[in-house]
Amino acid sequence: MIRTIDIRHYITTLLNEKGISLEHTFEIKSDGIFGNHCVPLPVLLEFIESLDRRLQDQIRLKLIRIDYNNGNVLHFLEYLTNMMIQTSEN
Repeated sequence: MIRTIDIRHYITTLLNEKGISLEHTFEIKSDGIFGNHCVPLPVLLEFIESLDRRLQDQIRLKLIRIDYNNGNVLHFLEYLTNMMIQTSEN
């Protein structure tokens, strides 16, 4: 039987292992009248938690692959932040 771990717990554990603070903030460039978007990591985690289980599993698998290949997980999380902003603007 496969034990499931909630996505927030998985990501926070991964970030702690990588030495990345949960207080990290992504700055996403914008041409809008209000300037760039500053998105704290906990806001992204809430967004990810709101997604359906299938999408959460895809995010977890992608993070596992990135971690296994010694990639930068923040790059992928910044990509997700961009997608979150684009989704909310439409």
